Amino acid sequence: MTILLVLPFTFAVPSSAADWKDSDCRKDKDDSGNRVEICRDNESIGVFWSDGSFVNGWCDNRQYDIDYKGLSKTEAISWVDYYCN
Repeated sequence: MTILLVLPFTFAVPSSAADWKDSDCRKDKDDSGNRVEICRDNESIGVFWSDGSFVNGWCDNRQYDIDYKGLSKTEAISWVDYYCN
């Protein structure tokens, strides 16, 4: 007897700058002068700091899917909004 398990299919945003293609990323600085790496493709964005802080989100209407570490949710949403628009 074969059991078929069906799982919902979701797309994950890469969790580090190393997971993105080099052509999708560029260097920038935040308001405090800290270096960040901004990675973006047609749908998603990642912002990565050297201290391990990051923001991952979607540049379409999926703003609720923001994943972040090292900053507040409000700050994370503002990064996504700034670089996606």
